[in-house]
Amino acid sequence: MNHPRSDKTAVLNIGLLATPEGRRAKAGKEQGQIRLLKDAYVLVEGGVIAAVGTGRPEEAWMRDAGIIDAGGRLVTPGLVDAHTHLV
Repeated sequence: MNHPRSDKTAVLNIGLLATPEGRRAKAGKEQGQIRLLKDAYVLVEGGVIAAVGTGRPEEAWMRDAGIIDAGGRLVTPGLVDAHTHLV
């Protein structure tokens, strides 16, 4: 990771991103509403997920951000279920 000059972080080179749909907590069957993205990124600002997407984010956004290379791994932002089984 490079040293950020702001409170922004970009997680790049994500092989598979698995994250819940929407912006609120889910219960029951709604917990299965997971968004899967390949070759993805996550942008975090002020400790909050600001955006997710595929490919590379705009260079202007990343200019002052800390960069984390996920190395093609699975990333699961927003999954806070202590009993989640990922296959």
